[in-house]
Amino acid sequence: GVNEEGNFEFANITAAKNLGYELDEFFKLNITDISASESKKEFEQHFSDILGGKRLKFETKHRKKDNTLRNIEVSLNIFDLKDKKISLALWHDITDFKRSEEALRESGQILRSILENTPDYIIMMDIKGEIQFINRPFVGMHRGEINNESIYSLITLDYHGILKNSISQLIKSGRAENIKIKIKNPLGNPELYEVHFGYIKSDWEITGLIIIFTENN
Repeated sequence: GVNEEGNFEFANITAAKNLGYELDEFFKLNITDISASESKKEFEQHFSDILGGKRLKFETKHRKKDNTLRNIEVSLNIFDLKDKKISLALWHDITDFKRSEEALRESGQILRSILENTPDYIIMMDIKGEIQFINRPFVGMHRGEINNESIYSLITLDYHGILKNSISQLIKSGRAENIKIKIKNPLGNPELYEVHFGYIKSDWEITGLIIIFTENN
């Protein structure tokens, strides 16, 4: 609990320990001593807001005794203590969550770069053959023409049976031999590709397929 001056009226030992302080040290601090991203003026504005009946929830940074920073989610409310208006602050350390979030964002950027720069064409589709994603369109086609279309709409009719057999084999056994099929080319003759298969599983069941097309040079 913090008073209008920013001094701590009460705190539990966990709040102190998480920032590297003993409880008696913690009570000697002002909120500005641990706040790494908010000024005294911003604290005063928050206090004014909750005095006016608002409940606040926001993210901020706290500085530990050793000067390292932690990402914190804060919920603020107001209550009376011995005729004083006190800001009741509930803190939740979200540092690990933020690190995981950033790692996922970076890995997503890496994956996107790989997909966009690989010379192969990569298609993800459901087990019925409806295309959910393609990293880039084939020659003479547009991405919008391909997404949500059947994989069979892209290949020449004489290769439909070969592809159907391979997909059936993949769904039943989890494996399929590499094959060669021809992709339609609106600008010219169909082009031959070598095809590699993979799958996506959910609860031990194959729910999606991955097909990689490599130009047959």
